[in-house]
Parts: sequence; C-alpha cells; structure tokens
Amino acid sequence: PFDCGTSTLEIKLDNASNVSSCAALDGSISVSATGGKAPYQYSLNGGAFGTQNIFQNLAPGRYAVQVKDANDCILTLNPSPEITSPSSDLTATS
Repeated sequence: PFDCGTSTLEIKLDNASNVSSCAALDGSISVSATGGKAPYQYSLNGGAFGTQNIFQNLAPGRYAVQVKDANDCILTLNPSPEITSPSSDLTATS
C-alpha cells in the first residue's frame, strides 16, 4: 500500500461564491488538486466522492471539502470554505 504520509497531494480553494440573498441556495465552491496521483475525486461534507470539483446550489454555512487521489490518499481543505449571505437592512423594533 502507498504511504500517504509521503504524498505530495494538495488541495486549494479556487473560488467560493456567496449566496445572492438570504433565502437563496445559489452559493458555490470550486477547488483544484495537484500532486499525488491523478485522477482526483472530490467530496463535500463527507458525501460520496465524485469527479466534480465544483459544488453548486449551496446554502450559507461552512463546508468540509476533501480530495482523494488514485492512491486513496485523502486530504481536507483547511481552512474550510464558508458561504455567507448578504447582510440585511432589516431591523427589529418593539
């Protein structure tokens, strides 16, 4: 088995787009991987690994993004990206 401790696998955040409004689910995160052994697979919040490195239709929040290479080495993006919503001008009065 391959020693992942010696892997050159890296993951970087390419872009994180915030949602367009408080109720929207249109945030996105894109990442890229280098090093290690291609092909790469990506996972969001512990979901199944797949070939897509762009995650769309996201709600506001912090997301755990991982990459896995052909040696089955897994690396987590740190710090984890955060999707935010625009600030509101809404005020509460009593």
